[in-house]
Amino acid sequence: MLTLDRVYAFSVTPQRGIDEADVAAPSGGSVRITNALRQVVDRAFEKVSATALTTVDFDFDGLRNNEVRDQVMTVAFGATQAPRTAASRLARRLSATMDNRSRSALLLVTIETDDPKRRVSMLLLPREDVIQLGGSNEELLLTLLNDAFSTGSGLRKVARMHGHNNKSQFLSAEVLDLQLMSGQKSVADFWIREFLKARPRLDSETGSRHLAVAIQRAFDAAPENDRDAAIAAIFKASSGRVAKTSLAKFADELPTELHEAYFRGLADGELRRTAFDVDRTIVKTILAQWMITTKDGVVIYAPADTIGKAVQVTQSGAKRTVKYSGTIDKERVVRGRRGAAK
Repeated sequence: MLTLDRVYAFSVTPQRGIDEADVAAPSGGSVRITNALRQVVDRAFEKVSATALTTVDFDFDGLRNNEVRDQVMTVAFGATQAPRTAASRLARRLSATMDNRSRSALLLVTIETDDPKRRVSMLLLPREDVIQLGGSNEELLLTLLNDAFSTGSGLRKVARMHGHNNKSQFLSAEVLDLQLMSGQKSVADFWIREFLKARPRLDSETGSRHLAVAIQRAFDAAPENDRDAAIAAIFKASSGRVAKTSLAKFADELPTELHEAYFRGLADGELRRTAFDVDRTIVKTILAQWMITTKDGVVIYAPADTIGKAVQVTQSGAKRTVKYSGTIDKERVVRGRRGAAK
């Protein structure tokens, strides 16, 4: 079981564009852990865990170094003053990546232990009134945290890493970025690409393809007399109303009995819960055509966006019927298989 072990807090101001040697070290340091702080952090993590997180992989140089990952490892496993120094370096790096589009903020770095494992979380909370941090400001810190996590509006970004003290660990992070979720991508990119020096594991194209194919599997698995929910899911994913989601989150659009088919082949838990931008064009292309075969052998092969319009599907009890009305463009007689030339 993870136990809150250490907390560091720093006041971070935008310093992007300043010469590296002139970037001022953010004020802050260790925070005394009280029962009240533990409760606030626990509530915060519960809220974060219930959110669709994006998994990102760190980018490494030729020597397999990534500054953020290296500093996080020191924060997690370093001795004496090394963890505090590493946390301060992370705050300084963050400050150097923030421009004037970002307000001054509180960076909270927490370390949880479950020997031999560690979990390091970095939480960025936008505030302008946390310039001085210290023992006398414990109540202010608790108030800021409570406000941020009770409303959700104050929580800007989270990055969380966990693992053992090993070179094969801490190679990725789970990220929450509300500015990315709200479409403010130009402002938000600095958190993942510039500060963390990482890239999303599941990009928009791959995630959108997984989503469309998963919905298609769910539709095929739905009983013929109960496909309304699957049809609604197809139209919602194709409509552009869903800008960002995860495979796990979108599963809520479908009945539980269709989840097995929906998730078939997607056993990776990280893949299921990683958020991605939905590319409507990709989803519409994969789910573009609708094929209906009637009991008397009539086949209707129609664009998906004609369903419910030119092609009307209705249901009465267990019976589903289809009606189509349209102007004929071309017609021909097609030879059956038995009559095909040998």
